[in-house]
Amino acid sequence: MKLRLLAALITVTITIVMFPGASYAKEGSDAQDSTESTKPAPPSWKEKLKNFLDLRKQKKDEYQQNKENFKQEKKELKEQFVENKCDVATKRIDTKINAFDQNKARHIERYNLLKDKIKNFIDRAKAKGLNTSKLEADLATLDEKIKKFATDYANYIKELRDTKAFACGNSEGQFKQALSEAREAMKKVHEDAKDIRHFYTQTIKEDLKALRQQLKNTTTE
Repeated sequence: MKLRLLAALITVTITIVMFPGASYAKEGSDAQDSTESTKPAPPSWKEKLKNFLDLRKQKKDEYQQNKENFKQEKKELKEQFVENKCDVATKRIDTKINAFDQNKARHIERYNLLKDKIKNFIDRAKAKGLNTSKLEADLATLDEKIKKFATDYANYIKELRDTKAFACGNSEGQFKQALSEAREAMKKVHEDAKDIRHFYTQTIKEDLKALRQQLKNTTTE
């Protein structure tokens, strides 16, 4: 029995000494088998379908987000354009209002100077004992016409200023309506100025001429 064990031991020792790679080859094979057994299995068709649907949903969400971003940018650009347009329109209206305010003041000043001139002449004629009732009536009428001119001019400027409330909004129809009303108010102002000129040249001037002649005759006597 001992001889058999000794013979087997000698055989194994000879095998290891003569074929040392055999043991390592077996160990390597065992390691490869172990690695292959831990390698993940390829995805199933269900997993592939799920991945495809997830990717498609992601792309769809990205497209929708880009679309919303574009709409928002477009809206902001439009609002910026309207705001810039609003600023230009408002400044233009303000410029007109300032110009008409100054023009109104010049007209009123000129009319008041005319009134003072006529009143001074009436005082001189009265001092000479002349009848100035007609010219005094003319002066009262002129004063009423000047007041009407000032009122209508102030109303025109108010109508023009009211257009600013619609120039910066989306109420284009209301803006046009307000602008039309302002233009109608301006027509009244032109008519008032024309009426004052006509009254002065056709009535006051003639009455002044007649009274001057009377004053001249009184001086020469």
